[in-house]
Amino acid sequence: AKLRDLTKRLEYGGIYGGGAPTLYANLVKEFPQVTFQNVAEALKRVNDKMVGVVAWHSRLEEEARLRREIRTAGLGRMRLFPLGNFNASIVMNYPVQSEAAWILAQSLFRFAAVTHPELLQLDDLYRWRLLDPAWVEMARGKGWDQWVSPVELLINGHDSIIAESDEDEAERARDLLAACMDHVVEHEGAKMHFYADARIGRRASEV
Repeated sequence: AKLRDLTKRLEYGGIYGGGAPTLYANLVKEFPQVTFQNVAEALKRVNDKMVGVVAWHSRLEEEARLRREIRTAGLGRMRLFPLGNFNASIVMNYPVQSEAAWILAQSLFRFAAVTHPELLQLDDLYRWRLLDPAWVEMARGKGWDQWVSPVELLINGHDSIIAESDEDEAERARDLLAACMDHVVEHEGAKMHFYADARIGRRASEV
């Protein structure tokens, strides 16, 4: 567990632009065996593996400095820096977290609309891109808009959804959940496929 924690903090520190002196000062308190050279070498490996991400982060910082704001691709959410001062980790983290929240919002609306078909008639859901006509057509083709018994959302986390159904409908509900959470995101000419896994259980701890 300690090795996992150390590795995660080094990787995330590199991803969010942390420098070796800062990371070493934070890590050595809990991991006295770690040397500054260890941290510097680990950060270099992280950065060497994600040259494109490092370049993207640099561009985000430059745009935030010039425009005094940062915008996201989903609903155009933004953070403003009217005085021109900003924390680099916020600039790097905000677009990723906001896009993740946008993907989860789409997943929730997909599930809610298909299990309550009257929502499929609301034009605003398509206008705001919370529903996609092609995805809805696919879901209807699989019969996911027709249920013998109610299928209801119970709770969602930052990257998960838990729903409830009768046992006879459990496999169909599981497949629908996976399809709702499955997304392909396009950004600057590249496509990223976010796959989802879904399981059946009698209690939350089993899924």
